[in-house]
Amino acid sequence: MKTSSVILSLFIIFNLINGIKVQAQENPVKDTVYLKFQHDAWKAVLESAKESGRLIFIQILTDDCEACERLKNDIWKNEELAREITGGFIVWSPKSGTKDAKVLYKKYEISSYPVTLFINSEERVIDKYIGYITPERMHQMLENVREGIGTLAFYEDMYKRDTYKLDPGELLNYAIALMDAGEDYNKVIQDYFKSQSVDELYRNQNIKAIMLFTDDMYSREFRFLARNNHKINNAEYPESKRNMKIEDVISNTLNTLVMAHPKINIFDTLSATIVYFNIKPSEGIQNRVEMDYYDYVKPDKEKYFQSLNSYMSTHIPMMNPESIMDKVERVSSECKRPDIIDNAVMWANEAFMREEDPSADMYKAYIDILIKARRFGEAMEILDGLTQRWIADGMPEQEALKKQAEYIKKLDQQIDSHPDADEQLMIPKN
Repeated sequence: MKTSSVILSLFIIFNLINGIKVQAQENPVKDTVYLKFQHDAWKAVLESAKESGRLIFIQILTDDCEACERLKNDIWKNEELAREITGGFIVWSPKSGTKDAKVLYKKYEISSYPVTLFINSEERVIDKYIGYITPERMHQMLENVREGIGTLAFYEDMYKRDTYKLDPGELLNYAIALMDAGEDYNKVIQDYFKSQSVDELYRNQNIKAIMLFTDDMYSREFRFLARNNHKINNAEYPESKRNMKIEDVISNTLNTLVMAHPKINIFDTLSATIVYFNIKPSEGIQNRVEMDYYDYVKPDKEKYFQSLNSYMSTHIPMMNPESIMDKVERVSSECKRPDIIDNAVMWANEAFMREEDPSADMYKAYIDILIKARRFGEAMEILDGLTQRWIADGMPEQEALKKQAEYIKKLDQQIDSHPDADEQLMIPKN
């Protein structure tokens, strides 16, 4: 048996005997599901809602969805939240594949998961939220629904009334509610911006609106942000985040232009854009556009990864862990330059230092870049964390261990192909 196989075997035995048990004691997995859903016929549920005067609470998840697993762990297994929801609402969910499910998905245009819905007996959506919802946000949503204010239906009714007009702050909140619900918010946010003069755009509320909703490089709001960025003082959106917003909008706009008009010289257009908006310093936007341009329009991997490396060297502090790991995955899958691969390992380290509860996808991306960097001992250590993440997400322990063994086999193959790699491995100590 090769030395690498011996070490790997020792690692497996150690992990099976000690690793899982120790970490399970330190990080107990929530097993009890407190939030129980009924699956009666939709018609019967509506009748029950009409008779009781209660709203229907619906949460729909899907398979192979990290956000769904997090929601299940943080909401369904939260005893306090489950008691609050069950005590005030009819808790219902359609069985997948049934006629009720198909009708519901079509009627409420459900295509993104997870989704949270509050519906009344007349089948009207009172409030809606797309994506993972934190326990804190769930508590607030429940309170809004009970009070009948701050919900999607509340803003919709106020927006349509002739006798009452939403003030600017309420218009902005309505646009945010529509965005959270995955609904069209364009008319509402345009109404909001029309209510604000150029001089008022400096207000914190308007900076928030611009950061959340402005994607048009030719709009008044974007022009204001780009030209006055260095003068703005906003704690929620510091200059580093505003720089990234400016880069996003310009790069996306220029890429769209090039896709529609291939003969346009994107770098001449970028230079003119930088002058027009008086963007200083301009290195960040130049790296960003080069990175996006070579990735999507004219593939040149050497140039692309050079630009990516330059961009990451200045932007990591402003990026969220998921975005960082997305870039790490790109390096892992396609880059051949050892220096950039090593840098990508540092990016992954930074992402994990910031993320309190890394997802399985983040763990996998981290392991892959460590393998590519031939840092097999570190990959082994991260693999144990991935196994725990799978179990925490509800995967049966035996299945998690089986998937772990598949990764170990992959590591074994890599080590065998690099004879000098054995010395990088560390045998776990009891």
